[in-house]
Amino acid sequence: MPCLARKGMPVSHDSSSRRIRAGWKVYTPVHTRNSRKRMKSQIGVMCCLSVIFFGLMSCTPTIRLTTVWKDETLQGKKIEKVFVRGTLWGEANRELFENEFVKELKARGVDAVASYTVIPFEKAADEETIKTAARVLNRDTILTVRMVNTKTVNRSVPTESFRPCVYRDWPGTPSPCWTDLVPGTATVEDVFLILETNLYDAGTDRLLWSAQSEIWVVESDAVMMKSFVQVMLDRLSQDKMI
Repeated sequence: MPCLARKGMPVSHDSSSRRIRAGWKVYTPVHTRNSRKRMKSQIGVMCCLSVIFFGLMSCTPTIRLTTVWKDETLQGKKIEKVFVRGTLWGEANRELFENEFVKELKARGVDAVASYTVIPFEKAADEETIKTAARVLNRDTILTVRMVNTKTVNRSVPTESFRPCVYRDWPGTPSPCWTDLVPGTATVEDVFLILETNLYDAGTDRLLWSAQSEIWVVESDAVMMKSFVQVMLDRLSQDKMI
């Protein structure tokens, strides 16, 4: 707590000395000023560490392809009309997920149709229903995405906390202060989705292309879906399938 005193007069600790009057100056005890400076400096350090940590997270890919397979006998054949089925994010997100695939496929010159437009959710996993719908719509390929598994990984991350102390800046009145940063660690649980994306020939049921991937669940469903679609289509383009 700051002390009030007129220039050249001793400091009084009675109640009247707590009133601010004209000509009085406010003096802050040295240890209070030093504690505040130290706290501001340490808060600045913590802010810098936070920026670095989240910057590293933003540089870490949230989607990683683990295995990719392609039928090498295709000899440059590209898909033209694809039927898209993806229900792994549930009924609520099915339309959003399939529409994202259709939009991006069309942007790359591929005629695509979403399965939700012709197949209800309760029948979306039925193989014969999917095949029949694809043939009725004159599709040459079927693109499916399913969740194979999930996994959880624990990792340790550095933490910083303030060491508390107590000092008396007014007789009989203890006040809290914060001193040095104390380093420590915390355990973070990361969840990953293991997904499988398959591309089939609609006429023969032959598997043409397949990829397994891991998604680190650190973003919203909408962001993850958009990122996933981009990664899959980039790889299909790299493999000259689209």
